[in-house]
Amino acid sequence: MLQALDLHKTYFMGKEEIHALKGITFSFETETMSAFVGPSGSGKSSLLHLLAGIDLPTKGEVHLNGKTLSGLSEAERTRVRLRQIGLVFQRFFLLPYLTAEENIELPLLEAGVKRQERKKRTRELLNLFELENRANHRPWQISGGEKQRIAIARALANNPPIILADEPTGELDEANTKRIGTILKNLAKEGKIVVLATHNLELAQQANQVILLRDGKIEKK
Repeated sequence: MLQALDLHKTYFMGKEEIHALKGITFSFETETMSAFVGPSGSGKSSLLHLLAGIDLPTKGEVHLNGKTLSGLSEAERTRVRLRQIGLVFQRFFLLPYLTAEENIELPLLEAGVKRQERKKRTRELLNLFELENRANHRPWQISGGEKQRIAIARALANNPPIILADEPTGELDEANTKRIGTILKNLAKEGKIVVLATHNLELAQQANQVILLRDGKIEKK
């Protein structure tokens, strides 16, 4: 369903070439949570951006349901992310003028889901992440950990078959880290593909498979 085939990514800083990824090949299975771990600069975030079609590889391909993401237009890749990929960003990217409830509801609105169904799904997610008492708060009124939980809830709004999460527990305490790990693992058990980039070894240990990235390469599986 989701495959990375010989992925390379090169960035330029002035005249300097930065080789973020150097030939990543990996198949992601349903009912599996995969955790990519490694030091800063090892290529974890770059890999997730390529898998989501946010960025395109310098060389190689990402296949999703038999389609090559680099062969799609930017608008088509945006639609793929809306319907098929739930993204959890390291920096949240919550809209500051929307409440917690409205931030979670936004992907449903963009997908054209009817109002009654949107409200029902949003309330389910607020309850799942114990955010009911923050529903009408805006991001500047809540803690970093609560923002992280809102960001994860938003990623799940359209019930996507693929979850890509970049440091999903970076702002959470130990108890909430364990809880989020359990939620993500249960989503995998329900048939989703869950892919994490994380420094948190406790979270990684909850995954079905842990993959070490170092210097843009898979060091061991």
